[in-house]
Amino acid sequence: MPFALVTVGLILVITGVKNTYVAFGTQVKADFTGPGNFLYWIAAIGIVGSVGYIDRLRGFANAFMALIIIAMVLKNGGVFNQFKAALASGPVAPQAQAVPQQAASVPGGDGGGQAPTQAVTSMFGGSSGDTSKYAEYAEIAMMFA
Repeated sequence: MPFALVTVGLILVITGVKNTYVAFGTQVKADFTGPGNFLYWIAAIGIVGSVGYIDRLRGFANAFMALIIIAMVLKNGGVFNQFKAALASGPVAPQAQAVPQQAASVPGGDGGGQAPTQAVTSMFGGSSGDTSKYAEYAEIAMMFA
């Protein structure tokens, strides 16, 4: 279980850093909704796995689990050819999405659409003209603006 949680965490961090979380969310939604989704496979594995907890039915559950895995591989016809083609094509860079520049106010500001530097100085005190003392905070605010 810790391995699964670390894997999910890494996936979320990587999609956030690469700013591909919208494409990731769209792909996950497509995988679990619509035609040909994975919910039937997940339900089948869950049911067979729960039957496997009964000692007398463990052999039956293992055989059915193998059958489900074989069916998943064969259902996607040409899995090995698709795998080889994917390896041959190499990595594909995701398309960059246009991110609109917003002039909205920064939390802690006066709500008047002030610049992040001014918002940082108003949050941490000081005059709006003296930003040298808060240059670090201003740089951090600029990353999130």
